[in-house]
Formats: sequence, C-alpha cells, structure tokens
Amino acid sequence: MLTIRSWRGLLFLAFACSACTVSGPGGTTPGASFAPFEPSVSAAAGPGTGAGQVKRPAEPEPSGEPESLNLHPWPAEEFWLQVSPGGESLQYSSLKSITESSDAVVVGRILSIGEGRPVDDPTGGGYGTIAFSIESLVAGEIHPARSDTVNVEFFMPDARLYPRFAVGFPKDRILLFLRNKAAEALSLGLDPDGPLAGENFYRIASDQGYLRSVDGRIVPPVGATDAWLTDLAGHDFDATVAALKG
Repeated sequence: MLTIRSWRGLLFLAFACSACTVSGPGGTTPGASFAPFEPSVSAAAGPGTGAGQVKRPAEPEPSGEPESLNLHPWPAEEFWLQVSPGGESLQYSSLKSITESSDAVVVGRILSIGEGRPVDDPTGGGYGTIAFSIESLVAGEIHPARSDTVNVEFFMPDARLYPRFAVGFPKDRILLFLRNKAAEALSLGLDPDGPLAGENFYRIASDQGYLRSVDGRIVPPVGATDAWLTDLAGHDFDATVAALKG
C-alpha cells in the first residue's frame, strides 16, 4: 500500500534553505530544507481519525494507488479540509483569536485553481494555487494592494492529486482566515522572498480557518469539535462578517 504524508499536515513553508541551518527532531542540519511537521498516514485512512478529524473507512486502491487519486471533485466540505493545514500548533481558541492572528480575513469565492510553484520534494509532494476572488476584505491587508484576487497556496502530499483539485471546486461564498507567506517567513528568521515565501502568496491559517456560507448560514469546518466553531453553525453568514468588521 502506498503511504503518503497527510495532506492536512503543516507543510506550508518548504524553503530550500541552502545557506542556513534548520533544527529538527534529529538535530541541526546545515543546508536542510525547512519543512516542519510532516506526519505520515496511510492513504486509505484519509486525513486522520483523531478528535475533530474525519474518519473514513478503508476503500480498495486500484493499481496500487490511493483511492484519493481518482478524478472526481472533492465534496465541498472535504475540499476545504484538504487545502487547509492541520496540527495542534495551528489551533485557535476563539473567532477573535484567529482573526487577530491572521494577516488577512476575506470573503469571496474560488475563481480558479492552478498548479503551484515548483518544489523539490523527494517524496513526490507538490503545491497548488487557488486564485481567490475577493468580495470583501474583513480584516488585515492584501498584497498586492487593491487587488481583487489573492493567491492561496496549498500543499499536496502527492502531486498526482492536482487533477482532482482542478477538475472542479466549490462555488460557495466562504470566509477565509489567511497567513501571508512573506510575513511568516520573517517570523521564522527566513528570507521573505525565498522559495515558497513571497508577499503575494498566502495560506489558510489552519483547519479552523474557513467558514462556508450555505443558504446564507454558516457551516463550520467538517469535523470541528471546538465550541466556538460549533456554536457558529447556522448563524447568519453576513451578520457574522459584519460583526467581525466592527
């Protein structure tokens, strides 16, 4: 069975840091690529089975490849789970805390999905880029300034997953909480213009970092167990956005 890294893992900055040293569980390695938190799971197990995660039964894997490599579009609720990084270090305790920690909070829809910037990943991973059409800037700022779209990158543990993202994507309005990749690189002591950084690129803040609008009502992330998220279920979407704007 092919084993791949969790596509909810925190591989949001894979800098080729040839002139720096990177500390990790195995010590300090000169010239290592920066790729924190790369948990591995069986492809058949899906995104995980812990608290707040989705449990899916194992399914047959045709031709020795994971079932997730089929060309059927992800269901809307699972699509956003797939493009959002997970991990305990990315958890927030309230709507206020995730808003204040985000570099930009936006409402809009997906405009298109394209292949992401190239990355030298020996395990076969890759990136995709969501062109997100901005309806409203709720908080923070967007680069480039006055743009009506923003580039949201996501990591794929297997680059062969890309056609499944490209074949179709959710059309719902959504509230996204975003981190800027240049600002994040600076906070880690890395080059803000380095590989997979850049002022004009963002990532979703965490697997808590999106709220969907379905029939004008909030649908929190699939599998959410945090009270602040589950309490938002069914609230008026536009009223919640207006309250965040203050």
